[in-house]
Amino acid sequence: MVMPTKYSKQMVKDICDRLANGESIRSVCRDKDMPDWETIRTWLRKKEGFQEEYSRSKQEGIEYMLGDNRAKALETLERAKQGKGKVGLEEAAVLKLLMHDTHWTAGKLVPKVYGDKTQQQITGADDGPLHIKWED
Repeated sequence: MVMPTKYSKQMVKDICDRLANGESIRSVCRDKDMPDWETIRTWLRKKEGFQEEYSRSKQEGIEYMLGDNRAKALETLERAKQGKGKVGLEEAAVLKLLMHDTHWTAGKLVPKVYGDKTQQQITGADDGPLHIKWED
């Protein structure tokens, strides 16, 4: 199977739209109409602006996944409350793991928004390095 390797605005849009909708880059790369992971990695390093669009789309995808996973958990609980199904231990464990994994991933990929507030870093202007000046 030959993967497309032609970089275009439409290809970037298609990739980023899928990422923003919570799809993983691994899943995107499996599609026969999409470039493989090595091609995407090359584009991330060499194509002007692609890294920023990619990162923004990943953050949007995290927002989508957090909401989607929360909705799945609430729907499952609502079904159980209405007597339309039981929440078994396995299903509860999977839902808990899914929520934990999504929150952990969000905390690592978007630490300023979802990271552990007890481990925040102090930075200088515009998130640059902090410069300390000693004076006598």
